Amino acid sequence: MSAFCNFWGGQGFETDWVNSNGRSGVIASLWDPKVFRKDSTILNDNFVATSGFLVDGNQRLNVVNVYAPQNNVDKRVVWQGIIRLIQCGQGWWVVLGDFNAVRCHEERKNSTFDQVCAKDFNEFIDEADIKEYNMKGKKYTFMANRGDVVKLSKIDRVLVCSNFISKWPNACLRAFPRERSDHAPLLRDNLKKWVKDCKIKEGENLKIFKSEKEDFKLLMEERDLEEDEVWVWEQCKKGIEDIEALGAKDLKQKSRVKRASFDDDNTAFFHSMVNGRKVQKRYSKFGD
Repeated sequence: MSAFCNFWGGQGFETDWVNSNGRSGVIASLWDPKVFRKDSTILNDNFVATSGFLVDGNQRLNVVNVYAPQNNVDKRVVWQGIIRLIQCGQGWWVVLGDFNAVRCHEERKNSTFDQVCAKDFNEFIDEADIKEYNMKGKKYTFMANRGDVVKLSKIDRVLVCSNFISKWPNACLRAFPRERSDHAPLLRDNLKKWVKDCKIKEGENLKIFKSEKEDFKLLMEERDLEEDEVWVWEQCKKGIEDIEALGAKDLKQKSRVKRASFDDDNTAFFHSMVNGRKVQKRYSKFGD
């Protein structure tokens, strides 16, 4: 759990995770319980499916975090398992992760294109009725050095249901530089804008709270505050403390990321720590 805390930047998160059978040490999904409220989980060797509700609405959200196997036959089993989940479930769907598959020849460079694998993958996407946003920033998400040859491929992606596309038709994904992994991290541009808007809003609220607090300080020099004024005064103080605490947490997280960029051993530590543990849950497998 300490590795998850280091990755998140502290406490205040929940997680579903499972050891994988492949080269990756773990499949893990982390989220803020103040934003997302989980009510069920399906754990499998090749994916973690977390289902719940966004706290600001009544829309069910299902997030399937995937690490697909290398073998084509095994991949087909995973694809069919996810399709059954989607067809039998309710709500909106997000299927993301390392699919170990590309959709066309152009998504590989200096590596063998498997036409059968691509065909299976495209059929899975069609049958599951999930869509893919355009990706900016990079053409490929994975890089591997094999001697003098650098192999590139787009095997990481985020697939969403039609309702997501309808809700955010102009959204896209952005691939960021590979610093701590041979995979490029992906982020929705809408999320970046939301974070920026939130920071602007927090700054505006902080100014308002400080101004009102100062007004009450001046008023207290003239007379005692009424009961409702005391309540507003306390809320202003609390609002300032909460916003400043969030700012401190953000700086701490940025400091961790900056330090980690000079220490690639963090990734090895993360995997070795999790590989040393055994999940104390009964796994739900789609093959059962």
